[in-house]
Amino acid sequence: MEDARLQQPRWLPLGKDFRALKMHFHASQPPDLQVKFELRRVLDELKGEAVMHTNTCIKKCRYGWGKIFSMFGGDPNSAIVHSSKAWLSLHKSHPPSHIRCEYQVEGWATLCIIAHQAGFGRADRTRSRALELLKLLLRAVVGSAGDGDVVDALSPCELSAAARHKAEECAGGQCAHKHGCQHLHKIFSDAMVNRDSATVVAKIIVSCTRQENMRCAAAVVLFQDVISKIVIKLSENFAIIGTSDPLAVDAQLRAQKKRRLDPEWMAALLHLAIHEKKAKSIKSLCQARGEPGAHNSSRWLANETAAYQWSLWGSFENTQSLAVAFDASRVGMPREETLIIAAYDVENDRAAWFIPQVLKDDSFDMPADIDGVRAKFLATVDSEITKALLLNKQNNGRKNSTTKDIKQNEKSST
Repeated sequence: MEDARLQQPRWLPLGKDFRALKMHFHASQPPDLQVKFELRRVLDELKGEAVMHTNTCIKKCRYGWGKIFSMFGGDPNSAIVHSSKAWLSLHKSHPPSHIRCEYQVEGWATLCIIAHQAGFGRADRTRSRALELLKLLLRAVVGSAGDGDVVDALSPCELSAAARHKAEECAGGQCAHKHGCQHLHKIFSDAMVNRDSATVVAKIIVSCTRQENMRCAAAVVLFQDVISKIVIKLSENFAIIGTSDPLAVDAQLRAQKKRRLDPEWMAALLHLAIHEKKAKSIKSLCQARGEPGAHNSSRWLANETAAYQWSLWGSFENTQSLAVAFDASRVGMPREETLIIAAYDVENDRAAWFIPQVLKDDSFDMPADIDGVRAKFLATVDSEITKALLLNKQNNGRKNSTTKDIKQNEKSST
C-alpha cells in the first residue's frame, strides 16, 4: 500500500494566499534526491501569478540560482530535471521513468530558489512573499506541534547550540574570534528575535545566502546542514505529507489556459465524473464546480480514451498468443448494449481491458456457431483499428499541411 502511495504525485497545501505545490517521489534515487517539486508551481507561488514560460525563466535566473546551488554543494546542471518535451528535443530518445511532462526541481534546489528570492528579490513585496512561502513550506514538511512550531532536528535550541558548534568545527577555525564566528553570531542573533520556530529557521537559511555570509565557511556549513535535514525529513515523511487528491486542496494552476491544465487534476475530475455516473456530462460537472478549462472539458474523456487505446495497441503489437474473454451488458445512461473485452498476453504475462464497444442494431444478428462469432468479433476490432488509424493520419495531415498546400491539392485533384 505504501509503495502505491509513493508512486502517486502529492500536493502540499500551504494555506493563506498560496496554492498547493506538487511533488513526485523517485524511490530509485538517493534519499536527498528522491523528492522533486514541479518547477512551474514553485515559480507561480513565488511571483503570486502565472509564470507562462518556465524555460525562459530558467535561462534568466540560472546564474543567480547557480551561486546558491554551488553554496549548497549541489550540481547546478542536475538541479532542474527536464520535461518530457525538452528531453525529446535534446536526446532524441524516449525519456526515462523519472521524467514528467513538466520541469521538476530537486527538493534542496527548491529551498535554494526560495531562499535566493527571499534574499535577492528586487521588491520588498517579492522578498516578503518568498520568506512567507519558505516558512509555510517548513511547517508543512518538517511537521508541527499543535502551535505551528518546527520540531525535531530543526528546533531553535538545536540550531543555536549543536549546529553552531558543528559549523565552526567544520570551518576549520576560519572567522576566528574570541566570541566565535561573527557571521554565525549575527545570523543567529537576527533570527532568534522571532518566537516562531519556522520563522527562525527560515531567516537562518536566508541570512546564510547574503553576500557577506556566502564567503564564510562556517555559514556555508550551517546552510548545508539545515537544508540537508529538511530534505531528508521530506523524503522520510513523503507518504503522509499533503494529499494525493488534487481536488481536496487548492491545486489549480494560476492560469486557465489549456496548456497549463494539470493532467493529474484532469484525471481526478474524470474519475469523479465516472464515480458519479456523469462521464457523458463532465462539462456540466466542471462548470458547476467552477473549474478552469470547463468549456473544453468535454474533450478530456475522448483524449484520455484515445491515449489509452494507443498505449494498449503499443503494448500488444508484438503479441503472438492472445487470450480474449468478452461479454455484453446494458450499461451507461441511457443504457446501451455494450461489448466488454478483456485480453491476456500469455507470453509476457500482461493483461488489459480493451475499449468497450457499443453494439449497433446490426450487431444483434449473431452467428449460430462459434466460428461465426469469432469472425464477427475480429471484423469489428479490425474496423475500429482501421478507423482510428485513418483518423490519426487525417489529424497529422491537418497539423502538417498549410492552407497553400491544401489549395494546391484541390487544384491538382480537379
